[in-house]
Amino acid sequence: MLTFVLLGFLLLTVGNTYLGVAFGVSVVGWLLLKGVPLVILGQKMMASLDSFVLIAIPLFIFSAKLMNTGGISDRISEVAMAFVGRLRGGLAQVNILGSLIFAGMSGSAVADAAGLGAIEIKHAKAAGYQPEFAAALTAASATIGPIMPPSVPMVLYGVLAEVSVGALFLGGVVPALLMTVLLMVWVAWVARRENLPRGEAMNVRQTTRAFVRGIGPLIAPVLLIGGITSGVFTPTEAAVVAVLYCLFLSAGWYRELPWRAVPRLMIETVEETGVIAFVLGSAAAMGWVLTTEGLPRMLSEWLLPLGSPLLVLLMLNVLLLALGCVMEAGAILLLLVPVFIPVARQLGIDPVHLGVVMVFNLMIGLCTPPVGLNLFIVSKLAETPIEKVTRAILPMVAMLVITLLLITAFPELVLALPRWLLPN
Repeated sequence: MLTFVLLGFLLLTVGNTYLGVAFGVSVVGWLLLKGVPLVILGQKMMASLDSFVLIAIPLFIFSAKLMNTGGISDRISEVAMAFVGRLRGGLAQVNILGSLIFAGMSGSAVADAAGLGAIEIKHAKAAGYQPEFAAALTAASATIGPIMPPSVPMVLYGVLAEVSVGALFLGGVVPALLMTVLLMVWVAWVARRENLPRGEAMNVRQTTRAFVRGIGPLIAPVLLIGGITSGVFTPTEAAVVAVLYCLFLSAGWYRELPWRAVPRLMIETVEETGVIAFVLGSAAAMGWVLTTEGLPRMLSEWLLPLGSPLLVLLMLNVLLLALGCVMEAGAILLLLVPVFIPVARQLGIDPVHLGVVMVFNLMIGLCTPPVGLNLFIVSKLAETPIEKVTRAILPMVAMLVITLLLITAFPELVLALPRWLLPN
């Protein structure tokens, strides 16, 4: 029966069936064969969505839309230019640093690639950079978004694994900084080898102006992370703060977002949230079916004799990186978290460490063909064939994989900050 369910889901997915429908049809087939009332599907879907934490997802989506519409992305780019623009390959360094700053407010790789990426690619092409290089770097740097808090995938993992979202947010800080440093070091090496142009150096007046204009986005990560760690608000409430803060910056301070545009952004957010909710609910029902059929128990019987948490995590990395090439990131998370959490707990793997490792794997999947969403976005923005972008991004993916291996082998890179700031 387990083989039937998994095979049915695989065939539906390969047949380009909508993900939520693929999950739902597989569950309905299992229910019919088992003689279980179909109402169970609706009950499981509703139960999975009855979570206060999930409110954060549409709020972070909305805040990212406000950032890209209200002039915040432009100011982030200016601040990054003031920091590293004068270096050789400065625009490439701005691309990476800008993504780190953007990540502190949005929590979405796709929002970074589509919003900030449009600005970065335009400037890089005008400065003489190869379009495929600019596009590939934008796709790779955008993956910082869901690792640096706040993070939409971390919220989803926290709900599925019943783990503190605040701890997951803090667990992503060091890995995000590490991947930023490795990407910037690689760009510095490429800039020297390829003699990439230096960005225009800013004088004191221009630098001051950039910081004044960009002080709002720079404060946001401190505001959100500080509020969570100090107990002023929960991660879900932090999403509300992020929306209000983005509204204040976009429509109030900068006055680049007309209030009449807000309802349209809200409608877009509701539409995207509806899609996510349907997929999440049907995936939860699928997870219940897999658990009922004993898949976690089978995995335990296979993996527990290995006895090494590191070996199991390395095997999980290989599996997730392979699946990331053929499946959408969210689907993998929804499908595998309920299955792997029981095994991880039996092996003594910290669920926060596991969550950051899993999300990191899935972000690399956004940069790998044939279904890497970031690749399609940046290819369109750069008006460059996706094949060229794919070749250009391979060394950058290597930097991300090195970061993944480091946080897999050394759990304290993930766990030190949560244990320090959230001792209880």
